[in-house]
Amino acid sequence: MSRFFIFQLTYLALCFRSTNGFFFNAPVTKPSVPSNVKLLILPGFGNASTDYTMEKSLVSSLQAKGWKPEQISVLPVERADWLQVFLRGALDLKFWAADAPPTRKAFSWYLERISNEIQSL
Repeated sequence: MSRFFIFQLTYLALCFRSTNGFFFNAPVTKPSVPSNVKLLILPGFGNASTDYTMEKSLVSSLQAKGWKPEQISVLPVERADWLQVFLRGALDLKFWAADAPPTRKAFSWYLERISNEIQSL
């Protein structure tokens, strides 16, 4: 193996081990998010809005990736709100058979809340 080839391999290895993780120490840039794009985060079953806005959560991760705070919304939901699913579905046989579409009474409150939030954006 020639010395030149070994030098190239050593130089490439050093570039790959750079502190910012980029080849040839390219500057770290945040991807650009168009300013007319808005994001509505829908809390999952049993979760509250605060689960997505805490430190080191989804919202802070998105902001670190270039999203502006005014572009991100989280649907306002409390954990207690999820009790409505069982209270409204208690008398629905399709709900208990796991055969109820999401538009039935058990989840209709959630869909209405999503609709209202989208209209307010």
